[in-house]
Amino acid sequence: MSLWQVAGLACASCFMALVLKHWREEFSFPITLAASLALLSFALTLMKPLLDFLLSVMESHASLLWLLIPTQASCAALVAHFSAEICRENGYPVLAFSVEFAAKAMILTIMLPLVKQLFQLMIRWGS
Repeated sequence: MSLWQVAGLACASCFMALVLKHWREEFSFPITLAASLALLSFALTLMKPLLDFLLSVMESHASLLWLLIPTQASCAALVAHFSAEICRENGYPVLAFSVEFAAKAMILTIMLPLVKQLFQLMIRWGS
């Protein structure tokens, strides 16, 4: 799928959702959700080679944990932002806030081993 196809899918979905929102409002959400999931799955398939490469590097060099953790956190942030925007667009701002808050907690949890290594390094340098 090219960038033009992604943009076309997004624009066509928005147009269909807007048209259906005027006739039957309950039909606009499934179209928005389906298009969003299609675009998200496309984005994740683009990121798969990067994640595979990082995992292969991590298997051969365990000391490169700092390389994998920010990538995982970035992927979690992208998915959460995407989900929150869908919720916000469909009139559920509280649900969007909950998704973003849960994602922030998850990202902090993902980053914990990296922070731990950083503190251990600072303690070693201080001694």
